[in-house]
Amino acid sequence: MLNRDNVKDTLLSYAGATDPASGVVWGGVMANTAALQGNWGGAGNGLYGSMDYQLLQGKNVAQNYRIAGDAGAYWRIVSRPYGSLTIGANMFAMHYNKDLRYFTLGQGGYFSPQEYFLFNTPIRWVGNYKRDFEYSISGSLGSQQFHEDTTPFFPNNPGLQGNPGPYYPSQTVTSVNYNFSFRGDYRLPGSWYLGAFVNFNNARDYAQQTFGFNVRYLFNNAPMTPETPVPTIPDWRGFQPFRLPE
Repeated sequence: MLNRDNVKDTLLSYAGATDPASGVVWGGVMANTAALQGNWGGAGNGLYGSMDYQLLQGKNVAQNYRIAGDAGAYWRIVSRPYGSLTIGANMFAMHYNKDLRYFTLGQGGYFSPQEYFLFNTPIRWVGNYKRDFEYSISGSLGSQQFHEDTTPFFPNNPGLQGNPGPYYPSQTVTSVNYNFSFRGDYRLPGSWYLGAFVNFNNARDYAQQTFGFNVRYLFNNAPMTPETPVPTIPDWRGFQPFRLPE
């Protein structure tokens, strides 16, 4: 899989900024990703894994690269007509060549540790009620640790940085990792669906809370079912696959 997308961690990484002293514009980091993904098994149990390489480039931002890998397994332990329960185990690791999380000229404003490890145990219940309401409740608990090396204030401008120049300090952080999410869709008359979602997690170096709703119309009215394909583990952004009839 090949992908090119903005880095959305901060306003600097996504849209860029202007240095008030010099007028130089920097930021707007793009991530160019090549990934390999695979899964083995079915709805009941299985294994999955992925590896990716990412080249990160932005205007007047130091060039960076990332290597990451993910692996895990899942087992369905309860299966009933009204729903199913799946548990799993997941490990994720990544490495960035440079720490560019800061906001001085040449930094990227995005989380980029030299070491990051995550281990969690997810649990997921997927069910329906009278075939008009389908929902999923997911949660995971685990541990995460990351380390960041020292990084110069101005990583791609030797004139501003000087010798030796100021550096942001290194740090190592270990913390509990948690994730909780709920998604539901209710079938309205005439092939319309009303959906809602809630998510809380603290993956990577920040906590986030999201919620919202949507309205969808299906031209092909397929039956709803709690049997979803390969229930993979939430990634660091907290996204959980949830497939409805399409």
